[in-house]
Amino acid sequence: MTGALVAALARQADLPGGRIPDFSGAACLGLWDLFDEGGVGEPAEKVSARHDRAVALCRACPVLDACKVWASGLPSKKRPPGVLAGRRPWTKQDPAAGGGRHA
Repeated sequence: MTGALVAALARQADLPGGRIPDFSGAACLGLWDLFDEGGVGEPAEKVSARHDRAVALCRACPVLDACKVWASGLPSKKRPPGVLAGRRPWTKQDPAAGGGRHA
């Protein structure tokens, strides 16, 4: 789970009726750096390679469905940056979907 995701989980209590699903056994546990958004000065190719690995982990994750449901219920301002529930963050450099993309 990403550092940003952990922070988002902490803010989940702010959502009316919000519940945090059981992420036990999540493929991302301990691999936060793969999922986080690009760092200052980090080459785009390196970020893309990290995110490719993160998306691949998500696709094989036993809790992906619960993660997707949880992520889709988050208001956009509370969604952590980076790969979330098997989806890439929107980027201005990517031509798909009018300038942004999700994997």
